[in-house]
Amino acid sequence: MSQAESKITSTTEKSDISASKEKSERFEKRCNLWARIQSELKRKLGVERFGIWFQKTELMHFADSTLVVGVPNVIIKQYLEQKYKSPVCEIARDLTGEDYEVRFDVAPKLLQRRREEIESLEISTGKQEAENKKHNHAPAVPESNALASGKGAWQTGHCFEHLITTESNRLPFLAAQEIGCKEIPRFDFLIVLGKPGLGKTALLESIAHGAKNCDIAKKPVCTMAETWCNDYYYSLQKRNTYKFRKYYRSCDMFLLDGIQFLQGKPAAQDELLFTVKTLRANGARVVLSCSQHPNDLQEIKPETDSFLKEAFWAELKMPPKQERVQIVEKLAGIHTARISPEVCIYLAETFTGSMRELNASVSTTATYADLNGCSKIDLQTAREALSASGRCTPKVITIDEICGTVAEICGITVENLKGKSRSRTICRARHMVTLLASELTELSLSDIGRELGGRSHSTINHSISEAVRLGRDNTSFAGTLTKARTRLA
Repeated sequence: MSQAESKITSTTEKSDISASKEKSERFEKRCNLWARIQSELKRKLGVERFGIWFQKTELMHFADSTLVVGVPNVIIKQYLEQKYKSPVCEIARDLTGEDYEVRFDVAPKLLQRRREEIESLEISTGKQEAENKKHNHAPAVPESNALASGKGAWQTGHCFEHLITTESNRLPFLAAQEIGCKEIPRFDFLIVLGKPGLGKTALLESIAHGAKNCDIAKKPVCTMAETWCNDYYYSLQKRNTYKFRKYYRSCDMFLLDGIQFLQGKPAAQDELLFTVKTLRANGARVVLSCSQHPNDLQEIKPETDSFLKEAFWAELKMPPKQERVQIVEKLAGIHTARISPEVCIYLAETFTGSMRELNASVSTTATYADLNGCSKIDLQTAREALSASGRCTPKVITIDEICGTVAEICGITVENLKGKSRSRTICRARHMVTLLASELTELSLSDIGRELGGRSHSTINHSISEAVRLGRDNTSFAGTLTKARTRLA
């Protein structure tokens, strides 16, 4: 080979190596960008929602300002195109400063992997059914349907006879008895509202127990909304919704706990709507529970919102102080503990967040006293018990304290915060109050709006989003927010 030919060959090889290296670097850069986009999506959507829609995705194509994201099936493709196309475009633009067209497409590799998972599960289920048949065993009842089988609610001890009722929660108790025990109830669709820890699950289980005992319902189905959603999405992926619908639509009483989980899940909302309509048309009774007021639910379809308003609503509330004292006395009796009136008042005044918290404080105090051989629980013993178990006295923060603290730090008045001024200083202070109130109090968005001059829950929701954005992007705002949190701690 001549020197000229050798030189050309060497130059060509170097060119090929350089091109290959450049291609590899471009690919790595693109993969890193998608990883950064996924990280930002996880932060904005939350781990749970990100896991449902974006966990099993991959970068398929990235060139000429076009980003093609691979997904496992058509259902996810259609939903992401409708719901998350714009947010992904915005995140890509924020990260790179360039505009990208985002498309979603079914990735053959992900589709095949999903089919293999389903086939593996079907084979496993088939083997279990064959084994049951061989040994003449009844099919195992899924954990999510434990209550429907009669093996859940009535083994927990939750029944109407064991519930501690108060005057403040008389309506939800009577409504539960009406739909659970009356042969001809005044309504067939009930929604139990209440913040976490106030006894919604116990009330639903009591309804199921009462219906079973009174022979009102022979096939009650009681399950968590999360479990119901998982069952539904699995039936879609398996392309067999018949068994799912036959099971949930053939019962004579359907109880679903925690429908706030359906926020941002339009397909599941549609399925619930048609399930409830079918059940009621067949004469079945429906009971739902929700930890948020329906007016405060986000990403709810108009059809879903409308059908929720057809139900009879009964709201569980935290009882006032005097009723909490009576509850402590009854709980102490259940634990066979001798407790002084001062301790009853102390626990009722200290634990005002939820009934679950109040019940746990009584149980902790009674157990501590029993272990230490105390015949009667006095105030000192109660304080020692709560301190030893790490149940320190919680500080209850009110929205008035938040308003006063923020107003003082920002150099304005509380009247300014609750007024109609749109100046930048006052608006940012108002954003700060809404964020702190959502973090440090149990108030709903509607309640916060009422306290801040009668603003709507949608206005408060927007204000909280602005506060989060300013806290991330504005150093001055973030410093003031930290200062306010420190003073309120």
